[in-house]
Amino acid sequence: MKTTKRWKKVKIYKKITVEDIKNLDVSWDIVDSMWNIINIYDGYEEYIKSAEVFTLEQRYLLAINWYFAEVNNGGHHQFFYNSTGIMWEDAINGFKLFGMNDYAENFQKVIDYCGGSISFDRNERYEMLQVLEEKNEEEFFDLLDKADDFVYDYKGDDNELTYIKANPEKFVFDGEYESYE
Repeated sequence: MKTTKRWKKVKIYKKITVEDIKNLDVSWDIVDSMWNIINIYDGYEEYIKSAEVFTLEQRYLLAINWYFAEVNNGGHHQFFYNSTGIMWEDAINGFKLFGMNDYAENFQKVIDYCGGSISFDRNERYEMLQVLEEKNEEEFFDLLDKADDFVYDYKGDDNELTYIKANPEKFVFDGEYESYE
């Protein structure tokens, strides 16, 4: 008889020191705790409030990670459509901070096509996508496809790691978060 695993919520304590950061191989070790603490699902105010225990640089790193996860899974359309679209501004600012100017420029083209600013409200982003699709579907999806293709070529987190290791004090963490095991 096959049994299914039941996930249970647990508290995890994590401490990331400057020394830990200097020895990082991937940025995920920093992102993991943020992924579980920062709330992107209940509106912009809750997003900002839940991120208060982190530095702005950490928030930008999380936004970039969500951006790559979503765009690589379903493109810019998915990024904006899903709750992750609330992080659009942090993602573009993160690209600039981490010296990823080509990615900032690529994403800015999409933002400019969408009117130069994107709503933090998921329903308003959904409506924006519908309007752009109805206005000129072929042009809109051609722009998104080109922007998506640029992102698909990303091979790792070298830029992020270079910045993180040069500024380790901005990425320390000492706290608890809930996760599932």
